[in-house]
Amino acid sequence: MERTNSTKKKTKKIDNNASKNNSTKKMNAKPKTLTLANVLEKRKMAAFKELSENPIPYLEKQSTETIAKLIKEASYKYYEGNPPISDDIFDIMKNYLSSREPNHEVLKEIGASAPGEKVKLPYYMGSLDKIREDEKALESWKSKHGGKVVISDKLDGNSALLVYSSKGTIKMYSRGDGFEGQDISHLIPIIQGVPKNLKECAIRGELIISKDNWKTKGKGANARNAVAGVMHSKHPDKVLASIVEFVAYEQLHPRIKISESIGSLKDAGFHVVYNQEENSSDLTMDNLSKILIDRRLNSPYEVDGIVIFHDDNHNQVSGKNPSYAFAFKSILTHEEAEVIVKEVQWNASKDGYLKPLIYFDPVVLAGATIQKATGFNGQYIESNTIGPGSRIVIIRSGDVIPHIVRVLSKSASGKPSFPDVEYKWNETHVDIMLLDKSKASDVMIKQMAHFASVFDMKGVGSGIVERLYNNGIDTIKKLLSLTVEQLLKMDGFQKKSAEKLVNEIKESLKKADCLTFMVASNLFGRAIGEKKLKHIVTNFPTILQGYKPTETELSKVDGIGSVTATQFLDGLPLFFDFMKDIGIPCDKKIEVKPVVISTKSSLSHLIVVFTGMRDKELEVEIESRGGKIGSSVSKKTTVLVAKDPSEDSGKVKTAKELGVEVLDFESFKKKYIE
Repeated sequence: MERTNSTKKKTKKIDNNASKNNSTKKMNAKPKTLTLANVLEKRKMAAFKELSENPIPYLEKQSTETIAKLIKEASYKYYEGNPPISDDIFDIMKNYLSSREPNHEVLKEIGASAPGEKVKLPYYMGSLDKIREDEKALESWKSKHGGKVVISDKLDGNSALLVYSSKGTIKMYSRGDGFEGQDISHLIPIIQGVPKNLKECAIRGELIISKDNWKTKGKGANARNAVAGVMHSKHPDKVLASIVEFVAYEQLHPRIKISESIGSLKDAGFHVVYNQEENSSDLTMDNLSKILIDRRLNSPYEVDGIVIFHDDNHNQVSGKNPSYAFAFKSILTHEEAEVIVKEVQWNASKDGYLKPLIYFDPVVLAGATIQKATGFNGQYIESNTIGPGSRIVIIRSGDVIPHIVRVLSKSASGKPSFPDVEYKWNETHVDIMLLDKSKASDVMIKQMAHFASVFDMKGVGSGIVERLYNNGIDTIKKLLSLTVEQLLKMDGFQKKSAEKLVNEIKESLKKADCLTFMVASNLFGRAIGEKKLKHIVTNFPTILQGYKPTETELSKVDGIGSVTATQFLDGLPLFFDFMKDIGIPCDKKIEVKPVVISTKSSLSHLIVVFTGMRDKELEVEIESRGGKIGSSVSKKTTVLVAKDPSEDSGKVKTAKELGVEVLDFESFKKKYIE
């Protein structure tokens, strides 16, 4: 809704004394000093904002050292309790640096130096290696760590260490960089989950707020940031601190098996992380993914993965991640994978519709390497707030185009990623369209390629059309009047190839009737194709001689509703203008072949829809025996002929839901044709 200024004038009583006093105050006020530190901080935050909104385009413009500095700064602020970017954007940035310089020093560092007063940690607090979409890495780990494993939640909180001394004192530390952290023992009396009077030991755990407590008492953007704020504050919010729990997951001293460690922690009265025992040989990407899905749904805390520990006596090596454990953070089954959105790219169709493509780091699904998936339409991107940093689950089944099945988190910026060109929404607010498609080069290239395809112009594919467009042949009219001389001025064309191309265009035009021009012009909208146009022209053969049927007349034609009728009538004058512009008379009559009714068994009871592939001869056979060919599956459809009847998406899924018979091509022929 547009805002308008009111035309009514409002009078305001002025207090002259107050005005003088205010002026005096302003004159006496000390000017705000803008220090170099302030300026640099603003620049950093502006950089992080741009990084969150468009990570890949932003990173592509930066030097390797700039990216390394951003990683260090983000890591420091994270441990300070004020992360400038989400974890997922941080991962994208690290992965990008790794692709440029895999051995960069920044990538070897763990955590960040602790803010405030640093203390040397009494025990090393390392991180975990991650196994993502790599079945080979999992198999390699299993080959070295056979037998029992313990799988536990990887809690999305802040790592901490509790140290009980032989003298009865208790100290607590933040992780920092694994070597140095902060002494946060002042929190022990006000947080939950710290038992008293234990023997000498060192326990590692997570400071975290449960989902229920965060929902009822939480303050701030998210629970983890709130906990970080409590940890690094000298005077923490006591109400917030009172709902922070220490959830134990590992005993660092004395060293014992992880299963024994968890048992003793429970006996000591700790809140203990969820865990389950499995056999190493049973670990697969598929079952780890299922466990992760279950834990995300059922854990009382936010979970950002699961941890797999080999259940044996292992000594910790200072400065290194343990070889006997790993983190699993992303869902990956044979057909599904959890990925982080790197970029949303909007591509224009020949009709000016902007369709979103979602890009992410490559994953292997159903035997194929995938790095992009359809984002469906503008409404889907908007309603799910999809953009860089979004965590999504994609699926690839058979030959179906990879698509999103679940959105796990919003974009890092909290905003959907929309096109950076002028656009508008269609009437249903489902699709985004170019505001002026005539100015979009990719739309015109696709329209010209569509025209050439309809006319079956051999050798005039999208690649050639793009070359022609870039050399000034940027309209259908120019394409149809193309000369050998024009082509010879372009790189890559010799006299023979130029003559062949020009001749192909001219010959294809000679064979065409008016219906072919109607289909190729693309002026009747994407819902009206060859079948509907042929149906209309067959019922109103004088249309091309100037007769204009009414919407009511058109709507009475079988398969032509009021929406299609209106769309056709809107496109008709545009088509006549187009034909006049290209200077080709539309005088060749449309050949309407009479349907020859076969003497074979009647198929008049069938309405058949095809998906996956088409068979022109089979369609002719069906129509010659009284059957009808449909374009979409509905309750009226009798049979869906599918390339793969076992798939569970698109037309096949709709047909199954409606109880429509689904057959492959051979089965259909055996049952109805032979």
